Amino acid sequence: MNDKETITTLMTQLSDVRRIQNAADRDAEIEYQVKMLKAKLEACGVNTEQL
Repeated sequence: MNDKETITTLMTQLSDVRRIQNAADRDAEIEYQVKMLKAKLEACGVNTEQL
């Protein structure tokens, strides 16, 4: 991973955390974030059943 990819990843993580902080329903936002992360992992071939 190069520097620009690292920065992009960190900016995305910061954005996700801020979404959780500002969410009216934090639990729903956390569930959404988990769903999205699992989908990204599965798209890369990672089995997420035991995560």
